[in-house]
Amino acid sequence: MKLPKRDMLLLCQLRNNSREPLTKMSKQTRIPVSTLYDRLKHFEENKLIERHTSIINFAAFGYKVRVNIMLKVSSSQRDALKKYLQNHENVNNLYKINNGFDFLFEAVFKSIEEAEEFIDNLEEQFEFKRMDVHYITSDIKREGFLSSKELISLL
Repeated sequence: MKLPKRDMLLLCQLRNNSREPLTKMSKQTRIPVSTLYDRLKHFEENKLIERHTSIINFAAFGYKVRVNIMLKVSSSQRDALKKYLQNHENVNNLYKINNGFDFLFEAVFKSIEEAEEFIDNLEEQFEFKRMDVHYITSDIKREGFLSSKELISLL
């Protein structure tokens, strides 16, 4: 789907700060507020925007450990694992993936010990054919697609 320039500008503005008032976005994009409002409603009604959310600094709340884990499990355990991960309070993002794995997920914990206990519990409950664990040490780029001010200036 190719979007008109004004729609791309609005999406970029929303990706940068979805809480910014439409009046300010209107000044920055030179698109009338009424048009921005109409386009925003159109995006929401047609599920082009799934939800408005905030990016949380988990470390500021004491959750200093983030881990990405890729898992391969037997087909007989796949649904049970998916349900377990969907319902676990520490799992932030969950994806079905390919290339030798079934799932990729990000989880957040207060400590490495808590993360390791979670992994141990996973291994007790499920038989994994393969597991890759990667602790996230720092964010280099996060939620950057369609939010770049450079992209806005190119449009």
